[in-house]
Amino acid sequence: MGDKSDGFSLDDLARQLAQSLPKNLRALGGDIERNFRALLQAGLEKMDLVTREEFDVQSAVLERTREKLEKIDTRLEELERGLASRKRTTQAAASGAAKPAQPVSGLESSVETHADASASSDAGSEPGV
Repeated sequence: MGDKSDGFSLDDLARQLAQSLPKNLRALGGDIERNFRALLQAGLEKMDLVTREEFDVQSAVLERTREKLEKIDTRLEELERGLASRKRTTQAAASGAAKPAQPVSGLESSVETHADASASSDAGSEPGV
């Protein structure tokens, strides 16, 4: 972790702590300030902290990810609407196909003629007639 973050440094904090000590301990001066700095540095290193720069980079990555997710979500909604519309169209076509078939003109009469011809030829070939 770096020493500076938004104008704040461990040196400044160690100096303030050393100056806040009673006068008789301040006589040790630089030695206490160095010890404070070392203690602060060790304590902060034990914490799972990131620098401001790392935080800003991850914030930017998160923002881009959110934007992509919103675009994907919008696209998914469009596809789902299209699929629902297609299902309705397919169901409507299927229900229309379930209706009795209407005869095709010309085809019906030729089928009847063929059936009549078959029946008359079968009648003539029966034994005992």
